[in-house]
Amino acid sequence: MPGFAVSFPSQSDFFGLTSSYKPSLFQEIYILVHHAGFTREDVMLMPIFERRAYMSFLQKEVDEKNKAQKAANAKAKRG
Repeated sequence: MPGFAVSFPSQSDFFGLTSSYKPSLFQEIYILVHHAGFTREDVMLMPIFERRAYMSFLQKEVDEKNKAQKAANAKAKRG
């Protein structure tokens, strides 16, 4: 049986993160470690959908706090 060779061209980032993805990952790691109390290892082991869900929960919490602070400031100015 004659042998044959198959070549699959792939980019160097085929099995890893692209350079454009890494900054957003690092930002998510920083935010979740600094503001949500996770460890870096916790964040790195999370599936992407879970990490994004926690980012969404944190964003909603921050938005609600900002809204409440603005309302309190407006009330203090009026009264």
